[in-house]
Amino acid sequence: MTPLIDVIFLLLLFFMLSSTFLKFSRIDVSAGTAAQGAAAMPAPEIIIRVGAEQSLDLNGDPVDPLNLVEALQTIPDIQSKTVVVVAREKALVQDLITTLDEVKKADVGNIALIR
Repeated sequence: MTPLIDVIFLLLLFFMLSSTFLKFSRIDVSAGTAAQGAAAMPAPEIIIRVGAEQSLDLNGDPVDPLNLVEALQTIPDIQSKTVVVVAREKALVQDLITTLDEVKKADVGNIALIR
């Protein structure tokens, strides 16, 4: 008869080798201070709406998610502008995070997230 500790180690080894390990990336989010009220924020110049089924709107115009970086880079002086990302009701969290990553790749000055 096999000792119980051997069986436990075999099960532990099996689950360790069969599991997958994912690399998670982080997104730095900073909250505004009390001095930064709604009146202090200027009107956003660039608005991206994330909707259901990977639909994106850039200032009201539909944009393919694969071409978002190129569409943002065509805007002049993008480094000094604030991009507001708005999540619609049926938007998936993964689509929102992917959009934030793409906006960050476009070298935008500031990114704001509104749900």
